[in-house]
Amino acid sequence: MTEQEFDRKVEAMADQLGKKIEDTADRFDRAVTRKWERGRWFRRIARTVSFTAEAGLIAGACFLFRSGHRVWGAICFWLGIIALLFDLFRLLFLRRRP
Repeated sequence: MTEQEFDRKVEAMADQLGKKIEDTADRFDRAVTRKWERGRWFRRIARTVSFTAEAGLIAGACFLFRSGHRVWGAICFWLGIIALLFDLFRLLFLRRRP
């Protein structure tokens, strides 16, 4: 096998893998979108996980500040605050109308 044949085979395999990954991501996206639009409980659980992650970032920031990692603590704190503000903004201004 020459180097050119090997390169072509590797590129073909990479293209196939990329296509499979894109197809899987599209199917996953459609399934989550369908579940989000139809399932009230799914939306509640997803929002609860989101709020919990934001609270975790803020709590983790406190731990990082105490242990001397001030830069990482500030990053976690501000990421948590910004995410929390965006969620609150979405709840207040982007409500679903019946």
